[in-house]
Amino acid sequence: MMVSRKAQLQVAFANAQALQEEGRFAEAERAWLDLEKDIPSHAGVLVNLAMAQWQLGALEKAEGTAARAIGVGPEMEQAHAIYAAAAEARGANSDAIKRYERALELKPQLTSVIYSLANLHRRQGGFEKALYYAKRLTVAKPRWAKAHDAVGAILLATGDLVGAGHALNYAVQLDPTLASAHGNLGMLKAERREWTEALEHLEAALSLAPNMAEAHNNRGNVLISLDRLPEAEAAFSRALELDPESTDAHFNQSLLWLKQGKWQEAWPGFESRWQTRELAPFRRLFKKPLWDGKATPNHTLLVHGEQGAGDLIMVLRYLPMLEERVGQVVIECPRELRSLINAMPGYYKCVTFGDSLPAFDMHLPAMSLPGIFKTMPETIPWNGPYIPAPDSAITTIPIHKGINIGLTWTGSKLNPTNDERSITLTALKPLFEIENCKFFSLQHGPAGDEIRTEGFADKIIDMRPEMTDFAATACLISKMDLVISVCTSVAHLAAAMGKTTWIMLAAVADWRWLVGREDTPWYPSAQLFRQSDLYDWSTVVASVSVELQTWSANKQNR
Repeated sequence: MMVSRKAQLQVAFANAQALQEEGRFAEAERAWLDLEKDIPSHAGVLVNLAMAQWQLGALEKAEGTAARAIGVGPEMEQAHAIYAAAAEARGANSDAIKRYERALELKPQLTSVIYSLANLHRRQGGFEKALYYAKRLTVAKPRWAKAHDAVGAILLATGDLVGAGHALNYAVQLDPTLASAHGNLGMLKAERREWTEALEHLEAALSLAPNMAEAHNNRGNVLISLDRLPEAEAAFSRALELDPESTDAHFNQSLLWLKQGKWQEAWPGFESRWQTRELAPFRRLFKKPLWDGKATPNHTLLVHGEQGAGDLIMVLRYLPMLEERVGQVVIECPRELRSLINAMPGYYKCVTFGDSLPAFDMHLPAMSLPGIFKTMPETIPWNGPYIPAPDSAITTIPIHKGINIGLTWTGSKLNPTNDERSITLTALKPLFEIENCKFFSLQHGPAGDEIRTEGFADKIIDMRPEMTDFAATACLISKMDLVISVCTSVAHLAAAMGKTTWIMLAAVADWRWLVGREDTPWYPSAQLFRQSDLYDWSTVVASVSVELQTWSANKQNR
């Protein structure tokens, strides 16, 4: 009995589908290619061929085949979905979004497409649209753990830690083996500074999916916060083995190396900060090139502040070195620093953020200066104090014959580590009981109100009315015998002026203070007092008290 041509093709089609369903994608691809020869421009054959090619990782082929399928079957939503996924895989996110949206127009219930749209918008920072699609997913599949994980990840990115916690915990409840939900919960716990719980969730994620590069990177950050540095280094190395292009891992590894004093290895990775999710929005996109450190005596260099005021104060030491290599230096800084910088010796221009910039030929973010000059801990430039107190800054303080001490106990609330680096006034109370000492608050902003609200008005003089900018603060510092501060701009300013400065540090301090040192190569007049245990300031205050009592006794015996 003769089998009709149509029946033969139907059998071949069914066989190809069976191969595909069994995961035998190479054989399935050959079968679909054979069918295409027999029935060219058949939408069903083309979309299945595109699927097989996608599964084989032949993304360019899959995208081309999907495009052909759309050409002959424009209403085939699966073809649009593969076409979109291929664009997403090669990083063409805008094209992918448009293609996914077309697939969703054709079939609104395509949950895989809704999920992809939620994740794409989240990665691009379009959190409102991302949340719309993620919540739409939870309606379509209310007990699908991945849907709730997607909602949690988006809420986490927007800072809604409560909402993120509800969604992520429910995701894990629905599916305890969902690695991404554990990874996101680890990030959530890290945001709450619950380091032990964060580590537990990240390690749970990696036990389920050992090749999650992002989880290894996040685990490294948590391990740093737990002061487990060798393990953190191994975590970043593993993250980069899995994803050599991970800018977050490169940057975080560089911060660890800086902390460990491995500065030669660290500086290249430190430059990847502008590709990280946190700092990319603040990158300055000038048409002029970045300066590479080469001598260009006929060119003007713009150095622009990029992070905190303390960072800029720290790298102002490089100004004489810049003036030796370029024709003109323009410094862009926060308004409150301008008069201080203008009082420094040298020939340069200083403008404030928001002002019109003068003409320049090249530019450099301020914190790139140490790397440009290949700075090592033993080669940090120091030719003596480099910031003077401007003569124009007039400040007055009550006369005291004992020890005049400037005090700062917290930094900017905008700094994500401010809670860790700050200390309460109540914790500092033992210092205020030491005889022959007079304390002057150099604390900027609302935190200065704590002098009154915490009952220390008779112990500390609030100098905020005098501190109109950093120049005025420098003038106050010049009249102090000693400055005691947490890691903030006042500490940098006092030490850059050569004032004796005692810096109180968290157990996990910023990279510039290195590890385990009581001194710092950045500032010869500074002494470091470190926490011995996480969040425990009592040993720091005790050490400072002993040192201050010695100072007081020496002063009285003179």
